[in-house]
Amino acid sequence: MVSPLFGFATGALTKYLSDEDESDKLYGSIIDGASAKYFNVTKPNEEAERKRLENIRNGIIGEYGINVADIMDSKGYFTTARDLEHAKKLVSDYIQNFGEDSVSFRKKIDTYAKEKPAEFKKAFGMTPAVSRITQLKNKEEHVSNELKNTPALRDLIIGTKPTGIGGTLFGDRVKPSDVIPGRERLEQALEVEAPAITTPSMTPEEMFGLQIATPKFSTNNLNKEVGTRLAISAPMDQYGNITLQPEAQRLPEMNAVKDAAVSFMRQPGFRTTEGTGNETLAVQAATKYVQDNIEMPMQQNFTNYRKTVKGFDTVKGAATTISASLVNKANTYAVETGNESLADFERIVQYIVNNELSKISDQPSAVKYYISLIPENVQSKEGVSLKRAVQVAYNLDLAKAR
Repeated sequence: MVSPLFGFATGALTKYLSDEDESDKLYGSIIDGASAKYFNVTKPNEEAERKRLENIRNGIIGEYGINVADIMDSKGYFTTARDLEHAKKLVSDYIQNFGEDSVSFRKKIDTYAKEKPAEFKKAFGMTPAVSRITQLKNKEEHVSNELKNTPALRDLIIGTKPTGIGGTLFGDRVKPSDVIPGRERLEQALEVEAPAITTPSMTPEEMFGLQIATPKFSTNNLNKEVGTRLAISAPMDQYGNITLQPEAQRLPEMNAVKDAAVSFMRQPGFRTTEGTGNETLAVQAATKYVQDNIEMPMQQNFTNYRKTVKGFDTVKGAATTISASLVNKANTYAVETGNESLADFERIVQYIVNNELSKISDQPSAVKYYISLIPENVQSKEGVSLKRAVQVAYNLDLAKAR
């Protein structure tokens, strides 16, 4: 006579082995899924991000020194910059905004850091880019160690160890119900926290006594220079002031040039040591700035593009259609940013907002002028105006930035 206990034990053993095989398969699929996601998607993206941040930070250190780099990093310029060139522009614009050049600014910062090293380190000890780079480096080692620790991984995936006789016989098994929560726990366990960022008690402007440079200049002379450069009719009134003809004012274009000229006059090369701005040089630089960043892109982006002025109307852009050049640039940008799923029209809008308008985002009048020149007749297949779509997208981006 066969003992009932023997039958139970035999059945239990069979179920034990069966459950073990199924558990191993589920366990393996969870590990494989999480590993594939990390090594094929997450790690390549994070390596690219780390290299971008390191390239930007090292590039600024090479040009301005580590102390200036820490300050610019603390302002978030490195984490938001697209690349080194974009970061250099952000840094240069910031420095010039206070009437400094790279040499004078670096000397001011390095002197402070040498005389008050403890205060400087306390304010800029851990910056956003350094924190992120450290996090990504630590994560590589952490993930490698985690995936090698098989017992801990099994416990992590199961979540809790079963108890009692069922736990003794069939415990430490991965069930189908464990797959989704188990993978979530595993992916979460592979993450590491970034080192806490140092928050300065004072802004760099307050700490280093930086003040916005306000150049002295004659508005009348500035208007005259702009009128001359843009070939705008600008007769003088009886007091010698410029009187621009309303039908020829081209206000969006004029404002773009004038605001850019004022920005240039903040820079050392466009003002005297007494702080007086050189309107002629500034307007020359400003008109080139507008030509390079607004009118040339318009000519490249739209087929048969031309700029029209009629009576009291503002300057408008006229064109046949979107050029192949703009389509190619938008497609390349979509691939670079991982947005290949966007429709063609959306790619173009994204490219214009995130690439071309971002280059002049520090000049609101220039952005306004750029958008005003987008031809009214250029639309998507569904009849959506490109000008309207760019305006809306740009406004949303500004809202996010705030």
